[in-house]
Amino acid sequence: MLALALAACGPLPRNSERAAVGLRYRVEDPSGWNGDGAAYLQTTMGAAPVTVELLRPESRLVITVENPTPSPLHVRVGPQSGAAKDVAIGEVRLQTRDGRRIEGESAYAPFVPRSLVTVEPQCRAVFYVDAPLGREPTVGEFAVLLVEVGEPDVKPERRLLPLITAPPPLGR
Repeated sequence: MLALALAACGPLPRNSERAAVGLRYRVEDPSGWNGDGAAYLQTTMGAAPVTVELLRPESRLVITVENPTPSPLHVRVGPQSGAAKDVAIGEVRLQTRDGRRIEGESAYAPFVPRSLVTVEPQCRAVFYVDAPLGREPTVGEFAVLLVEVGEPDVKPERRLLPLITAPPPLGR
């Protein structure tokens, strides 16, 4: 039954086995975000809904940016500071807003901190972030995640999300 439920959600990123066990991130200050703060946060940046999920089994952090506009959006995700610029911190999947893969796009592509990802109109980008600082986290490690969204040639809107690593909740 579990395998059927997971299959219905689509394939997991290649590095999901590593993220499924071990440390998770806990939000230190949810200012600028709505939600319960423990498992799910959301905000709107311009017209784009942005969600952060902290307890998904396939990754430590799952960040989804939807583009409901008729224009492309530029998105950047990564630590505010402290990460190597050339080390992948996770994988991104570009898909239609209803979850279908975009023809011609790879299922999952590695991304480095704050690299530019273009989200076409009526599409979304799903970022699976396992190591925001470019390496395996340790207990108590602090990181400030930056999410930046904007239209080309317009100053982007930014949200910060201070995080600290912690063991996974009991029962997960």
